[in-house]
Amino acid sequence: MDDLNYSRVAEEGKPDGKTRPIDLAKLSTNGMGSADLARVLSFLWGRSQNGLTPNELYWIAGAAEAASSMATDLKSVMDGIGCLVMGDTREGNRLMSGNFQSNSDVPSLLFTLSNQVGAIAELAQIGSDAFAMLVHSGARHA
Repeated sequence: MDDLNYSRVAEEGKPDGKTRPIDLAKLSTNGMGSADLARVLSFLWGRSQNGLTPNELYWIAGAAEAASSMATDLKSVMDGIGCLVMGDTREGNRLMSGNFQSNSDVPSLLFTLSNQVGAIAELAQIGSDAFAMLVHSGARHA
């Protein structure tokens, strides 16, 4: 097997089954934004939705229920974090206990929660879209 530098080169499949190197430095994602979970889900849904069978659409429509469950779980986690923060005590300017010790703790937590909420929202939207496509097509699940 060739010793390739995968930070710069990947393999692309060709119709004849052979592969050729691709210079990753020449690829562009202009206009696509960061590859967070919500954007990846949206991208994949956009590329695949018109080629799915009714059974596949029915399965994907279940994503709305999964998103609801994820949102409920996230709410519980956020309630717990709120209780931790509320439990912090101060004596003057001195923090006696502290669940967020550094300046980067809170922004990091909030960005993580934001990404989770974005993914849950996208999953709910995809599930809703899949259901609407089923209804519009008149498909019935056996």
